[in-house]
Amino acid sequence: MNNYLITGGAGFFGSILKENLVEEGNFVLSIDLEDDDYENKNFKHVKGDIRDLELLDKICDEYKFDAIFHCAALLAHEVKDKNDLWTSNVDGTRNIVEFAEKNGCDKLIFISSNCLWGHNFDSQVTEEEIPNPVEIYGKSKLEGEKILFEHKDKVNSIIFRSPTIVDEGRLGLLSLLFEFIDDNKKIPIVGNGNNRYQFIYGTSYVKCFKL
Repeated sequence: MNNYLITGGAGFFGSILKENLVEEGNFVLSIDLEDDDYENKNFKHVKGDIRDLELLDKICDEYKFDAIFHCAALLAHEVKDKNDLWTSNVDGTRNIVEFAEKNGCDKLIFISSNCLWGHNFDSQVTEEEIPNPVEIYGKSKLEGEKILFEHKDKVNSIIFRSPTIVDEGRLGLLSLLFEFIDDNKKIPIVGNGNNRYQFIYGTSYVKCFKL
């Protein structure tokens, strides 16, 4: 049995990930600002903030982890205070990386974002494209990546620049589209309707994290 820490384990993707890891016979501890009603003998939920250093020190003293999945992040449309988003996504990421060092855990998986690119491209974006985010969420994720690179000699990090994650039970912003359809409203279309948007299926996504 491996011990895993998930930040944001009560969130949509965090929930998919934790259940998958627990079902495979691992122990999972989750830190999240929200309540979590998931129950399993191999799962523990800690309601708290990754900016709370006292809480992180307490967890570090009680548990040793084989890997950390850093999924926690505040989204721009969910917060009124942009400083709150920045400190959570940036300072919180720094705290988790330093936590990994103190805990002796050298494996950290960071869920970043394809919002690192805020401009249109005439071709597919590759890893060679230089990030250039235009809004605060993308900028906070890029800053989080920089923190991981600063600690690369002590923590082996893997960064996933994820598109929007969808799965059963979550429509997210797509719910607006279905509400328009349900209300028999006109649907706005950008250009001629041939624009493409990236999504990734959450249940399949977790298969990328086999350690």
